Amino acid sequence: MGLFGKKNNDDNNEEEIKDISNLDGADLDAFIMSAIEETDQEQATLKEQARINEQERVARITKEREEEAKTKKAVVRRFFLMVTSAEDRADSTYGLKGNIYGEIKIADKIYVYRPDDSVLEGRVEAIENESDESVDSIKNSLGRVIVKFNTETEAGMDAEVVVPVYSVLTCLKMLHKDDPKAPVENPYLLGLTLEYKNYMKDKQFMRLLVKHISAGKFVVPIQPAQPSEDGGKPIIKLITLKRSPDDKLPMVPLFTDIAALTAWKELFEKQGKPSIAMLDFKDLAKKTQIEGPDFVLNPNGPVTINFPREVVNNMAGLVTPLPAAGKPLRQRIAIGVPPKNDETEAIRKALVEFAKNEPSIKALGFMATLREGVKGYACVVDCPKEGSRELFQQMLEAVEPSMKEVHAMEFLLRAEAPFAEAYFAKIPYDYKA
Repeated sequence: MGLFGKKNNDDNNEEEIKDISNLDGADLDAFIMSAIEETDQEQATLKEQARINEQERVARITKEREEEAKTKKAVVRRFFLMVTSAEDRADSTYGLKGNIYGEIKIADKIYVYRPDDSVLEGRVEAIENESDESVDSIKNSLGRVIVKFNTETEAGMDAEVVVPVYSVLTCLKMLHKDDPKAPVENPYLLGLTLEYKNYMKDKQFMRLLVKHISAGKFVVPIQPAQPSEDGGKPIIKLITLKRSPDDKLPMVPLFTDIAALTAWKELFEKQGKPSIAMLDFKDLAKKTQIEGPDFVLNPNGPVTINFPREVVNNMAGLVTPLPAAGKPLRQRIAIGVPPKNDETEAIRKALVEFAKNEPSIKALGFMATLREGVKGYACVVDCPKEGSRELFQQMLEAVEPSMKEVHAMEFLLRAEAPFAEAYFAKIPYDYKA
């Protein structure tokens, strides 16, 4: 307060300040000193508040600048090229042709990921555009990148053996797969997905794509972990999305890397920065249940790929739900005798060995299937229906290591397979108790 005057309280009633005209001597000195101290305290409080306000302002500006710097740092030049042809060039270099996504410049450091999961490191020596003209850089167009690798390749080896078709050239370095704390990066898979629309009818391309998705680890946005009621592990809920309000089940989004996740701007605007988990495709498929939602890879680009639940189950090696008794399958399936090769013999042996150690199995027969042009296997099992789902899952896990070329495997109860009697009247069961 001041020495003289009045101040308003919250109710606008006036509080009269003591009249000092009647004070003198020690009383006046005491009153003046008290008023001075009170004024000093008010000023000190105001100064302290101003200091706090300034600190907060500086902290806010600093944080904003740091976030802006992080954003600018995150937006780095990235490029990909899926190799469609390779040729030998002068001075132990290789010309790699394909569609270029992003911008590549001479002297860029590159990594070439091959279909067998090996990686070559090197440098861009030269660039040619679609017209075979030499250029210093190339962006988002067909072209040829001439590279030199850091290590010597085998002398006399053909260029397309050194760098096979479907290899991916990129600037992204694969982080250590065995480090659980390392950020998820899928440079080879991401390079393949960019060509998905162009090569989705190419069987070899699709085999590689499916292989690397089913064996991959992905960034998955999650809700902040909540403590469980029983004091066990925290409860983690996935953040999902719907293609339309009419969808019964939401889709589970998977992201190849953090850059693909941050493209989902609506997620960050509505919920702030989400928590993330790094999960294997197969583990996520199991945790979301066999009859659960579809998956979608990189829903906000650069290329989106949808996976219906049935495809998810097949890719993850899960036993698909059996059709109800008397109801036909939704798709027509051709069945036949499996071809004789190392894969089918190993699968048959694993099935028989499993059946010998499972008293509930009276008989089983192994066969080949063809569903809409896709090869697969099926096993008809004579066993009780109760507990069959769990039993079939165990059988699948027993044969899965033997499945190399064909990855689809279905199990059917003999009582619910109307074709079984006719088929096994001609082809003997592989096992009978």
